[in-house]
Amino acid sequence: MIRAFFVLWAARHLYGGPLAYSGFGGQGHQVRDVLHVADLFDLICCQIDGFERHSGKTYNVGGGLALSVSLAELTVLCAARTGDRRELGSDPMTRPADIPYYITDTAAVSQATGWAPTRTVEAILDEVFEWLVRHRAQVEPVLR
Repeated sequence: MIRAFFVLWAARHLYGGPLAYSGFGGQGHQVRDVLHVADLFDLICCQIDGFERHSGKTYNVGGGLALSVSLAELTVLCAARTGDRRELGSDPMTRPADIPYYITDTAAVSQATGWAPTRTVEAILDEVFEWLVRHRAQVEPVLR
């Protein structure tokens, strides 16, 4: 799924407001994967088509390694789209619930269905920016 950090990072680059790398030295090296809802929809359609084959099965679903991005990488991607080359804050303290790296292992679902996400991190980010621009009047006040 498109994770909250992804949209927040884009929105802050577009509308302004504070951003900071936190934990793990405060350098933005934490990595997460993202998944476009349309890619998830494609998977669900595939599973419905083979309902009996997938009934009772549990799969990990996410973007996997191909759709992973660190906060530092996301900052560069956002800046390239907005021209906003902001100074980010840095809080090096790592908290007990902080996770340095999470990439969904989609091997089982891919093997069972032949599915793989088709939308790239860059395409997902472009779509997020388009949505944020279109809905600026509704979204920007929430972020103040």
